[in-house]
Amino acid sequence: MLNRYCDGAYCTEDDYLKYLKGKNNMTDTMDQHNKRMDKYIEILAEELTMLQEAEELTSNTRMKLRGHPIDNFHKIAGVWSALLGIPLSSMNVAIMMGVLKPVRQWDGYDPDNELDTAGYANNQRQIVDELKRRLAVQEGEELEATKEKFALLIKQVGL
Repeated sequence: MLNRYCDGAYCTEDDYLKYLKGKNNMTDTMDQHNKRMDKYIEILAEELTMLQEAEELTSNTRMKLRGHPIDNFHKIAGVWSALLGIPLSSMNVAIMMGVLKPVRQWDGYDPDNELDTAGYANNQRQIVDELKRRLAVQEGEELEATKEKFALLIKQVGL
């Protein structure tokens, strides 16, 4: 039965195993290969679950609690800017918080850091999406008003 894909064509499981061995110098049996693939799928499923949890947290739970990240991070950027004496934006905050979490992993693994890193990456996407939404020209809006709105939002977000 032709049920595997190798080198641009379908082939039998035996031919597929020969193909893998030739490509990767592997010595696994098909059973060992399938077990390894099952483990990869399990890992990917766990990561997908974590990404879905980060999406849920940042899109619902945290947004209800703290408001949209474009606005919440703008407040944080204002405080950090005053402390550091340099202009920072909502996007700068999302990026810096996202970088903070992997650094914490240096002192020991904590799955919460992975979840938070994914959440801050999602916040970056949310900021860009919200910026696009807020910049959308309303019907009948004057060009000058659109330019002012654009300049204000770009300054706030830092893109």
